[in-house]
Amino acid sequence: MLLTNLTVYSQQTVFTKSGDTLIAFTPAQSKFLLKKVYEVEAFRTLDSLNNLQLGYCDSVFESNDQVIAEQGEIIINQKEIIELKDYQIEKLNEQLEVERKATRRQKFGKWCAIVVGSATTSFMTWKYVTK
Repeated sequence: MLLTNLTVYSQQTVFTKSGDTLIAFTPAQSKFLLKKVYEVEAFRTLDSLNNLQLGYCDSVFESNDQVIAEQGEIIINQKEIIELKDYQIEKLNEQLEVERKATRRQKFGKWCAIVVGSATTSFMTWKYVTK
């Protein structure tokens, strides 16, 4: 506002004193200019506050970006952990199946031994009795 041309005001009263040109304003013009000076000071204060707020917002955005990046790394690490756990579960299931088969074989062998032993004992007893 103050950068505009003030030729309207300067043409009212001009005094020359020792080579200097002085410009005199009317009270209404002085009030207007004083009001504009205070407005400019208020705008500068608001501008500095806005700049501080923008700086704070920028730091918050940087902080948020850093948090997002760290959370992305956490997600990647958790996915790797899940893959490792899935691999462990798969291997343990394979091992469990192998041990189940071994247990079934042992049970089958035990029952075969019991049946063969019982049959042999029955046959030998029958053979002894019928003799």
